[in-house]
Amino acid sequence: MLTAPPIAPTDATESFIDLDGWAQADVDRMICEAAYYIAEQRGFEPGHELDDWLAAEAQIHDQLAARR
Repeated sequence: MLTAPPIAPTDATESFIDLDGWAQADVDRMICEAAYYIAEQRGFEPGHELDDWLAAEAQIHDQLAARR
């Protein structure tokens, strides 16, 4: 399982994401799972863990924003 830590925001107003009732632990789990599947699609080639995590983070946040 990929275990990349979430990146701490540098400016709370700039990087605020409304989780719309979702617990942060649930969002982190969804990101972790999405990052796993992204890595799987490219054959788990090492050295792309951060890219996978950031892509998954963007994907999950977009999906949550679309549900509003």
